[in-house]
Amino acid sequence: MKLNREVSQRMNMLRFLMIVGVVVLHTPPFLALGEQPVTLFDHFKSFFQGAVFRTTVPILTFISAYLVFTAGLDREPLKLYKKKFYSLVVPFIFFNLGLLAITWICQRYLNIHIFRELLHADFMEWMDAAFGLRDSPVNYPLHFLRNLVVLVLVAPLLGMLLRRAPFAGFVIVFCIGHLNLDGPILLRDNMLIMFYMGGMAALLPVNMLALDKYRVPALILFCLACIAVIELRVKDLNYLVYVSPFLVWPAASLLTNTRVGIWMTRMSSYSFFIFLAHAPVLAAAWFVYKRYQALVPAPLFWFVTPVLVVAFLVVTWKFLNAALGPAFAFATGCYKKKKQARPAEQPALDIVPAANLK
Repeated sequence: MKLNREVSQRMNMLRFLMIVGVVVLHTPPFLALGEQPVTLFDHFKSFFQGAVFRTTVPILTFISAYLVFTAGLDREPLKLYKKKFYSLVVPFIFFNLGLLAITWICQRYLNIHIFRELLHADFMEWMDAAFGLRDSPVNYPLHFLRNLVVLVLVAPLLGMLLRRAPFAGFVIVFCIGHLNLDGPILLRDNMLIMFYMGGMAALLPVNMLALDKYRVPALILFCLACIAVIELRVKDLNYLVYVSPFLVWPAASLLTNTRVGIWMTRMSSYSFFIFLAHAPVLAAAWFVYKRYQALVPAPLFWFVTPVLVVAFLVVTWKFLNAALGPAFAFATGCYKKKKQARPAEQPALDIVPAANLK
């Protein structure tokens, strides 16, 4: 099935927006879910960290599934597994095991205790840190990749359900995910539901632009839902997650053909590297900030840091791409050895790595 150009461009735009949202989500200081905001800054921060950007991973999961099933990769398991090995597993190994080694060195020799404690960890705690077996890996945002690997493995089975009994399949998948019947197989249960919903949008098929005429009401409803989550101190965000694609996707059309939207589309090729590398950069920024927090107000740190982190990682991408070429491309999920001076606008072939850059 051919991907509609407008749909492709919006996916590229949303890819960058969602990854920037992930950076904002992970920027300290944090306010626990369900905790009552006190100051105006708490309310503002909670609106984004406790609600708006909690929908980033589910939306990326939805789009990832849409691309997999639109391409019919579920019908070619070997091709699917090979592609996802390079685009998911290889980056996970480089960016998680690399950070694991750095974390241990910092704790063992520099007495800098970042991320999870490793010096006195038992075998299973090390396995969790290395591979995310029961809990998030040491590079904690990469639980998304770990879960996607599981979903990719079952994609052929989900594809059969989607083609033969899509709605009965949805009931089964919803029960498994919502009731956590999958146990520790998936670290985030709603990802299974969002992945299946993305497959439904691809194979029923669904007109992905049909809700665009409701873009303004969709944006208003999404904002009101996020405000309700914060003000009512809601801890279970699953229902917000389930409706988020139907609100965020059409609302994003407000940015179509605007300067901001075009810029985000161009920037989408940097998004996967930003996702892979932002956690240690944020940790370093927080480590430095704590030493000088008397000089820098917390709101200023929170507003400025995501911008600086994204800018730093874009510059780092350019430097590493120029210096290491194919080796850097391989480590970031692009196994085709193609040299390029800078990322170009491209179809959203894979929501996770901007692989196969031209």
